[in-house]
Amino acid sequence: VNPEGKTDKEIALEGIDKLEEFFKNIGATTKLSELGVTNAEELEKIAETCFVSNGAYKVMTKEDIKTILINAI
Repeated sequence: VNPEGKTDKEIALEGIDKLEEFFKNIGATTKLSELGVTNAEELEKIAETCFVSNGAYKVMTKEDIKTILINAI
């Protein structure tokens, strides 16, 4: 990503796009729906198995994790 003349947000978003493009080029999935995860019950099961570290940048609740998973479909 060339940062010249771009805001931090523009640089970050372009970096995300490039990373997604890389994953697709190597055949990796980028969305849970590509793995067959499509409903709230499956997301609930995934959220229950996630490890939450109190030493992370943000302590995440199960609801935080579910929100992230919903956006990953």
